[in-house]
Amino acid sequence: TVENQGSTTSLKVTWHTPPGNVENYTIHVQDHRNLSAYDRTFTVFPPNTSYTIINLQPGRCYTITVATNSGPHSIASEPVSGCTKPNPVMNVQVTDINSTSVKLQWDEPLGADTSYTYRVQTEGYNQSGPKLTVTVPQLKPGKNFAFSVFSQTENGMEGSPATKFACTDAASVDSFTCEPVERQDQLALAWDCPEGEYISFRVQASPLSMATGSNVTKTYSQCPTGSTENLTGLRFGTKYELSIISTSCGRNSQPVSKLCQTSITDPPKPAERLPVTQLTVSHNSLVFTFLDNSFDSTNGRIQAIAVVVGTEKDRGNEPDKSSIGNMYSDNAAAYITYLVNRTQTARASNITHTVTVGNGEKVLADYNGKLHPLSKYRLSLVGFTHLKLTNANRINITQSFFTSYLYSNQIQTPQDPGVIVGAVVGTLLGLAVVLLLVFGLFYWRRRRKQERKDEVIVPITDIRVARNVIQVDHFENYYNKQHADTDCGFAEEFEDLKPLGTKQSTHAAQEASNRAKNRYNNVLPYDVSRVKLSNPASDYINANLVPGYNRPREFIAAQGPLPGTVVDFWQMVWEKRVPAIVMLTKCVEQGRTKCEEYWPTDQPLTINNTTVSLTSEILLTDWTIRDFKLEKVRHNPHCRTKRNPPRAHTETPPPPRRAHTETAPRHTHRDTPPH
Repeated sequence: TVENQGSTTSLKVTWHTPPGNVENYTIHVQDHRNLSAYDRTFTVFPPNTSYTIINLQPGRCYTITVATNSGPHSIASEPVSGCTKPNPVMNVQVTDINSTSVKLQWDEPLGADTSYTYRVQTEGYNQSGPKLTVTVPQLKPGKNFAFSVFSQTENGMEGSPATKFACTDAASVDSFTCEPVERQDQLALAWDCPEGEYISFRVQASPLSMATGSNVTKTYSQCPTGSTENLTGLRFGTKYELSIISTSCGRNSQPVSKLCQTSITDPPKPAERLPVTQLTVSHNSLVFTFLDNSFDSTNGRIQAIAVVVGTEKDRGNEPDKSSIGNMYSDNAAAYITYLVNRTQTARASNITHTVTVGNGEKVLADYNGKLHPLSKYRLSLVGFTHLKLTNANRINITQSFFTSYLYSNQIQTPQDPGVIVGAVVGTLLGLAVVLLLVFGLFYWRRRRKQERKDEVIVPITDIRVARNVIQVDHFENYYNKQHADTDCGFAEEFEDLKPLGTKQSTHAAQEASNRAKNRYNNVLPYDVSRVKLSNPASDYINANLVPGYNRPREFIAAQGPLPGTVVDFWQMVWEKRVPAIVMLTKCVEQGRTKCEEYWPTDQPLTINNTTVSLTSEILLTDWTIRDFKLEKVRHNPHCRTKRNPPRAHTETPPPPRRAHTETAPRHTHRDTPPH
């Protein structure tokens, strides 16, 4: 028998002792493929029955015979083949690697020839080939593999393995998502576990603007299966680029990235009272200034700032949360009076806002109402990182994010100067009135005696049914009787008043030149109370002045303008300084025109030298509220001489009378001279 015993350079030959006398043994060795390459003979003497042939070539096969010698006689055995092991491959290297494959290469072993092949073995892979390189595919990501490379001779003899350890890259995660956590400086992360094996997951959040903070990195050991992982340590209201990588025994995975923005919350609360600067106080208003950056934007960009006025009814140190939804007309203890939206506002630290509390301007669904004389007020600012309005155009306090300053020190408005002047004037007038009353009493008595002689008294029964005075004890029964059947009794009494005053003259309305200005021939203004325009050609308009009792709430009752009286209508609004227009009719009712659409919509309306513009429009359920701006233009003629100025001492200076003659026809305001 022939064995290599794991050797690359020797073969051991063993045999059994034959019967009879043996003087020695002759071992003949030849290279199996190339007889001339190796051909040697070795002599072995009994009692040895084995022999090790050394200094052979690795990976070669040899033919060996053993002959017994006794005297002149020699008998050889049958030839037996034996092969040495090939040398192992050298310098196994990993030349390329990814998450599912590894590429190997190596150097051929010493003593190799072209007949060698090479077998590569690892978990799930066992292939042979003649090349000195191979790419092992379909591996598991993130796993450590042992790659064994064997050299093989043509008869299948393998050398000792050369082993190389290599770890595939980690696989990237699937379905990476991130969501803001409401009112928290955190992001909720979720992802699906990657294929193969992993050690951990590393998440890095990088702000898109370096001015908003630094990078935040956190490592997680497990996948958030069925839940989320919160990434903390971020800044409110900041947009981040998030990337997640898988780690393993080898290289990290390729990152998976997302853009996410953290939530916002209420701004940090200022610890001090509101500092009121550049304060000016009058009896019904006050003016002060505050900085645009009055609030810390750490918890999100400040979207808007509101001014809160606290009245004497508010006893707290700061505005109550519910008061942020109050407006002036609510007559609440505290209310919003001014709102500035900072969406387009510059962020310079020196930007200021000057606020006039009580100027009557529109604020959301209400207005900035006047303050009261001799009253105490406190001011506060409310900063919003998120401002949400209701359908009624008020602040939604449940969905808005805000905080406020502590109230400022108290501010007291002074007395109305008109009251002080009135008191002084009233005292002086009072004395004069007393004297006039005494004189007037005597004069009136004398006149009354004369008037009674000629006075024609019309009894009240000629106008309406006289009624008895109702005793106090019977008043409750009387009221219940009149109040029954939906105030039917009161309605009948009111109808009795209907004919009163209807016999007054309407001559101006019935003049031929004015009839076209009346919509109906039976709805005419009385001569004694009709509104007169300043138009010298025609001062008529179908409108009555209703003064009210002692004129505290006087108003003008006017018909809906006709196409030809729209100009007169706006002239009346301008001349009579009408503060508001209340329209109680539709333009068209039951197919009949009741009123011309006298107001502008998209384009301003120009009437003579007056321009009417629509500045705002609010559509409510029962009303449409519009704001109009009226502007009136006055034209001044300008006459300039073309001659040399007087200081040139011309012989014929321009006569002033000529200039006056030229400009006089153009000068319509007779109460002011031309300049």
